[in-house]
Amino acid sequence: MCKHISGRDRLMKQGFDEKQAMRLKWLSKDMNEHERYMQDFDLIFKELERWGPGSESDTLKALQKLPNKPTTLLEIGCGQGIATELFARHTDAMITAVDNEEFALKHLMEKMQQNGLEEKITTVCADMAKMPFDTKSFDLIWSEGSAYIMGVKNALKAWKPLLSEDGVLVVSDLVWSTDKPSESA
Repeated sequence: MCKHISGRDRLMKQGFDEKQAMRLKWLSKDMNEHERYMQDFDLIFKELERWGPGSESDTLKALQKLPNKPTTLLEIGCGQGIATELFARHTDAMITAVDNEEFALKHLMEKMQQNGLEEKITTVCADMAKMPFDTKSFDLIWSEGSAYIMGVKNALKAWKPLLSEDGVLVVSDLVWSTDKPSESA
């Protein structure tokens, strides 16, 4: 009879302590095991307001560089609405905020209602790889720190058809700009 040994146990038998084994397991996980990934994500990020890299000033700076003023904006991976609120305050666009976490969308709408911004925003709980929108539906598609989930190349391919003729796609993520980051980084 064969005994199943988990990946964590196998790593610990190789000399890693439990914390190191769990970190290696998380770092080498298959992002397609979505349910487990989201459980881990919730555990780490649920209490944080911002779920990815960036800042209010970075978002506003990028928004100001757009070649045209959007009227329809799709925000993919909106989380709890940090950028969504900026879009509502600094554009005239109707905003569709997409995330696959219902609790995040609920929090987003509660915050928008408190600030009187809910009229400009529609939330959609959907998988970013299978969104329920018609082609050429949006002037602007915005994704801060979430395209990596399905792979940036896959995201660009899947989302491009949703852009209007002169639409713009903005994708940002945290990446190293050096091969040798400092020890403190």
